[in-house]
Amino acid sequence: MNEKLLQYLWNYKVFTNFNFKDTNGNLIEIIDFGKWNRDSGPDFLMAKIKSTTSF
Repeated sequence: MNEKLLQYLWNYKVFTNFNFKDTNGNLIEIIDFGKWNRDSGPDFLMAKIKSTTSF
C-alpha cells in the first residue's frame, strides 16, 4: 500500500472495521482522526489516539 492511498483511507475513514492495533497487538482507540495536512510535516494534524492498555 502506498502512502497516498493510506492517507485517503485515513482521511475518509474507509475501513471495514475500526479495530486498530499497535505493533504489540494492543487495541488502539481513535478519538479524533485529525485534519489532513497537505503541506510538509506530519500527514495529519491534531489526531488523537488512545491505547487501551495501561502502563
